[in-house]
Amino acid sequence: MRALAALLLFATACHSVDRVDAPDFGAAKSLLVLGIEEDGRHAIAVDADADGVLRLPPLVQHSELDLWALSFTCSIQRVGYEAGPIVVNDGPTERPPLATPHEIFHTRIANGDGASWSEEPRSSALDDALSRLPPTPGVCASAGQLTTPTRVLLPSDGPEFFTYSVLLEDGRVVVGASSGNAYAIDRDGSAARVSTGHDRPLVAAFAHPLGPVFAIDDAGVLLRGDFDDGFVSTEIQAPMAVDADIADLVGPPSDEAGPFELFLVVHRADVATALSRFDGNEWTVLASRDMPGGAVALEAAWIGPGEVVTFGLGPRTRRTSTVTRFANGVITHEFVDGVVASVGYHERYGALAGTDNGDVYARTDGTWKRIVDRRGFVNVLRSVGPALWVNSVVGLNPPASQSWFWDEDRDVCAVEDDDGYILDLVPLGGPDYLRVNQIDFNGSFFVDLVSLDPPFVDCTGR
Repeated sequence: MRALAALLLFATACHSVDRVDAPDFGAAKSLLVLGIEEDGRHAIAVDADADGVLRLPPLVQHSELDLWALSFTCSIQRVGYEAGPIVVNDGPTERPPLATPHEIFHTRIANGDGASWSEEPRSSALDDALSRLPPTPGVCASAGQLTTPTRVLLPSDGPEFFTYSVLLEDGRVVVGASSGNAYAIDRDGSAARVSTGHDRPLVAAFAHPLGPVFAIDDAGVLLRGDFDDGFVSTEIQAPMAVDADIADLVGPPSDEAGPFELFLVVHRADVATALSRFDGNEWTVLASRDMPGGAVALEAAWIGPGEVVTFGLGPRTRRTSTVTRFANGVITHEFVDGVVASVGYHERYGALAGTDNGDVYARTDGTWKRIVDRRGFVNVLRSVGPALWVNSVVGLNPPASQSWFWDEDRDVCAVEDDDGYILDLVPLGGPDYLRVNQIDFNGSFFVDLVSLDPPFVDCTGR
């Protein structure tokens, strides 16, 4: 291992440069400076001085040298290092993702003379050098962010199983229970029981951007209406949805997202799991699979017009399972390592899948690539602001889970341990969201309104 102290800081040897002219670092508050030469790699962390100025340290020239300066708009401590020389390992190390720089500058120095700096994208040589830096707590641990929850008191009569959540156009969130009760929650944390106007419990609901709320009752019938005036039956039976144990109804997030469509995934214990599409007139079964036993979780994620992902419908091996994807009128079963336990969508990363070994995969260029590696099994994936919100179950007795935020470009991570299981999360815009927890196996669930505190901190300056 090497430290940069012999290369940077002291201009005592021959062929030295007293100080390398620095580029304009603009609003940056810290730097990672890396030197790459034929026989070694060197690094130093730099914070702005008392006047807020970033200064490159003196340089001793031993041979031709590629010099990189990565600037950040937050302090070097927020990036995860203390100012000063950094020991560079002989080989790559397992480490959390490094916060993305504000800018990257490069120059090449030979025979004591430095060329002009230029902004350049990351190179394979730079990535190799960064991979050899010692691990830091990572952006999640270094951000130091906490969440501020507000417990919502539901006017329930006793233990109930959570069944669905739906965000209404007026900003309220309705959560449904297995008893048939539905609770409308305002942004101020107040909750009131609302009537569905229907004599059977709802098992899934979706607020379509074209107007009404659509729902499926426990007899598998498609309903339409709202939580103010009630629902009416369309008398259209959803496929394989009678007495469904788990159901998820999804669709487009806006009225500009193509033709009308709904997707429904259902599971009936000891019977089957099925994925169907509703075009406004009739249902079409896209995929189904006989499945003895009960499903622990089941959900679908709308990705784009005519495209949806889900799980539990395809083949699996001892170490792999499949994400079932419907796109361009075709069903495919696409393998990932581990057992898929959740799916989601993020505007930047696209289709997402979480597994029972803590991995999160994103579908990029036609293949599923792992973007996050944590622990536990990932049971909820949602977008909150620019970040990806992930919940992993990390304990069974007693139930326990861990929530965290991840964005490869921003220092926006918060990690917190939660009692019980996180069953669902409803993004409310910006750093705010509604969280549904289950504390035990008796059906009792509770709801929190949560906000990141402080809001997102950005180390890229963009």
